[in-house]
Amino acid sequence: MMSPASISLETKMMAEELITSRQNATVKNVIKLKQKKNRDREGQFVLEGTKLFMEAEAWNVAITAVFTTPQWLEGAGKAAMEAFKRVKDKRTPVFTVEASVFEVMSSLRMPEGVLCTAHKFDASEKLFEKKCKKSGKNYPTYVILDDVQDPGNVGTIIRTADAAGFDGIVCSSKTADIYNEKVLRGAMGSVFHLPVLQVCDLEKTVLLLKEQGTRMIGTSLQGKTGLSDSLTAQTSVGVILGNESKGMSKGMADLCDELYKLPMYGHAESLNVSVAAGILMYDIARTMHE
Repeated sequence: MMSPASISLETKMMAEELITSRQNATVKNVIKLKQKKNRDREGQFVLEGTKLFMEAEAWNVAITAVFTTPQWLEGAGKAAMEAFKRVKDKRTPVFTVEASVFEVMSSLRMPEGVLCTAHKFDASEKLFEKKCKKSGKNYPTYVILDDVQDPGNVGTIIRTADAAGFDGIVCSSKTADIYNEKVLRGAMGSVFHLPVLQVCDLEKTVLLLKEQGTRMIGTSLQGKTGLSDSLTAQTSVGVILGNESKGMSKGMADLCDELYKLPMYGHAESLNVSVAAGILMYDIARTMHE
């Protein structure tokens, strides 16, 4: 472990007073944010790791505090340190934490040594709709999660939707919390790139999208193995993905304009929902844009 004497003068100038106690009130407040009820009450969440910290800074996420170890400050690359300096220049509170204390705050087996807290995003339906159309698209595309409960699946689906060019994510209230640290790590910053709306009444929201002209495609074992020829770049589409074990609810299935299933050429009976989602999203993207 690096000794305090080996830390550079520049790093010492950037560091605040070192927190050495696990009983520190600020440390305890960060740990509390690991629970959804506390995230909801405080309106804040935790982002951990250099990649997520840099993405949050680059996409103007409302960072409320940054916590680093002296070792991270000493070893971070140029781009990470520039992001750190920009955050500090905004007078965002910065705390330097002893490595043993940081391990208690961290959710990782091998912590990198940097995490930050941030305000939750504005998730109003009007702002969601505005963000989905920010690129000037008249026909936005959505991914709709009907009680997808595994945080890793939800994070991967968000990341894939971002990569495939979808415009927004709509989640049921029972879908994994997008501020869960496993969701955030799985999404790898994509929660900053496209809007995510979590709603109490998913059927009502889907019905509203249908009234606006969105064509709903659901995943089902009773579906067809081919997509409709009617999908074009002038089609607004919603891809509905159901719960890992139960699939879509009957109410959501009834709202679908078409049902789709992936053909199984081997012996596996099914695919992980995030894998199936990725294949379907790219099938739709190619069908609509090529």
